[in-house]
Amino acid sequence: MCRRRRSNSARWKYDAYHDSIITAGNGGTKPVRAAFTIFYNQGTQSYDLEQTLQPDEQMWIDVGQLIREHVPDKNGKTLPADLTTGSYEFRDLTNTGVGALFEGKVVYDKSYGHVAYGCAACCGWSIPVGFWYDPLGIPVDNETDQGVFAADQCNSGDLEDVSDSFYNNWSTGNTSIATVDSYGTHSGVSVGSTRSFTHGLLNNNNPIRYCPLTGFEPSGGDCVIQLMLQGNQYNSLFVGSDPNLAAANSIFATVSPSGGTFTTTSSASGDTFTPVTTGGPGWVVGTTTQSANLRDRTITVTYAVSGQGSVSQSLSVTARQFAYATNNTPSNTCTLGYGTAYLYAYTPYTHPDGTAVQAGIGLTNTAVTESFNPQPPAGTVTGSGSLDANSQFYDKLVYCSSSPLSSYPTVTQTISIEGYQVRQNSLTYSSAGVGLTSNGPTQ
Repeated sequence: MCRRRRSNSARWKYDAYHDSIITAGNGGTKPVRAAFTIFYNQGTQSYDLEQTLQPDEQMWIDVGQLIREHVPDKNGKTLPADLTTGSYEFRDLTNTGVGALFEGKVVYDKSYGHVAYGCAACCGWSIPVGFWYDPLGIPVDNETDQGVFAADQCNSGDLEDVSDSFYNNWSTGNTSIATVDSYGTHSGVSVGSTRSFTHGLLNNNNPIRYCPLTGFEPSGGDCVIQLMLQGNQYNSLFVGSDPNLAAANSIFATVSPSGGTFTTTSSASGDTFTPVTTGGPGWVVGTTTQSANLRDRTITVTYAVSGQGSVSQSLSVTARQFAYATNNTPSNTCTLGYGTAYLYAYTPYTHPDGTAVQAGIGLTNTAVTESFNPQPPAGTVTGSGSLDANSQFYDKLVYCSSSPLSSYPTVTQTISIEGYQVRQNSLTYSSAGVGLTSNGPTQ
């Protein structure tokens, strides 16, 4: 008899602190058609994707990205922008049997950089193998339950719960890192990673191993190599050489097993990769050329482990060049009797699509420079600045005095970010103070 997998083994979360990334892979020898469904509104509505997976091929589904970018499913439906949690299901539509579809889950903690992993057997296995365990990263001095399931030719999407069959059959590869009791409850001992496995699973006498990131091996082989890439939440790069671009231009890799080597490439010639100083493995991607279209640049990382092979993953990114900036209309704050004092707030925009630079993307302290022709009159206040945490910058224009002011020739003010002109203004200095007329660029 097959019954539905327990709900906590197929949940996703997307909010300010978490982002679930679901993966499915074809572990068989023939192509499979994988169906992925997200359920929401208490299971009354669904969102459906399908993809054919070749042997050893994987698909990665970032639930947060589907929501943020309003990606349509196979029926043209998009997910509501305010969704934060729900359930999901994978199904093998080709019913290929042993060694076919398997799935996993990665939940990224955005606040602290922690990552929790899980994986589960999917229908398509014709022998009862597989287990689910989430999170993999057990806090030291804490414990978490291990859920064990098996699928018995369950091609409908259901799994048979055979947890009781695992009683007293648990062990860990390194008890100095984690221990496990007869019921499969794991306890963290020290920082590190290890395996959990059991022998004598029903009619399968091979060990089932749990490996960091990769899930289980139905035949008891070594851990498969796995690689996941993560850029910033908008998959943007910024053109320029300012060291303060590093945070926004960083790409990080999560791998298993550790100890391998990386090769990095870009579809744009001239792009460079500098290892990050903290939070690695990862690289700061340097670029001097902007994209022509959204996500037209491919960053590829290959991870190789001696004696086990290699795996490659790619990110489609947009290389953005600072193009123009818009400002507000501030009030005059001069209180000395003559003239004006303004504080303009500027919002930078980028090409190729004219999108405003998002707040919090990591461009804090990126330099903003300005020049004048001719120089403003004595007694004025101006100055270069930098982008703040909201990816904006401020500019003072002050011609304010307790004595009468004199007129002055019109001054051209040019503002640049990363050497790219984003704004030009005509500044008129007179006895009434300073006036600003925008000369663009505005697009």
